[in-house]
Amino acid sequence: MIIVSGEPRSGTSVMMLILRELWFTIAGEKWLGNPDDNPTGIWEIPKVVRNGISEDIVKGKCPSICGPINADVIKLTTLGLTSSADALIDKVIYMVREPSEVILSQLRLGHGEEQELSDNYNKNIMTFLLWASDKEHEVIVVSYNNLIVNPAWQISKVARFLQCFTHEGVERASKVVDPQYYRERR
Repeated sequence: MIIVSGEPRSGTSVMMLILRELWFTIAGEKWLGNPDDNPTGIWEIPKVVRNGISEDIVKGKCPSICGPINADVIKLTTLGLTSSADALIDKVIYMVREPSEVILSQLRLGHGEEQELSDNYNKNIMTFLLWASDKEHEVIVVSYNNLIVNPAWQISKVARFLQCFTHEGVERASKVVDPQYYRERR
């Protein structure tokens, strides 16, 4: 399974939309919460995104969490990724964004105090780096900031990483990147 991961507000939802346009099936629902926060939807399985995946969850043996996951791609936070069963992970697309922008966005949504958010961000990025250095999974790190500036270039790199590059696919996927949703710039 392909995992899209990163910290909340780092661009994981737009990456899910990009992969859908590259013809991958994505796990999760388009739930909006507050549509002003993420107008194109938050494509994830709420009880899985922070806790990770296991063989039982994927096979649907945990109905209180979700039904069977029949998809190519699932979104997980950093902690969800590092808590998941290694055997289920094929490739990881890890989204990063300027830390001050992530923290500002999380503050705007009322997710905590600035110092706490900053500490958590730094701790979780370090957790990911240590996890990735100890695994044999293929990992690509994608900058949300660079994705906004040059979507076709970043999407081309992702498509090549996933071995699904076509000019038509990159062009189609580039259309889901909308700079008007790039807020909290510093």
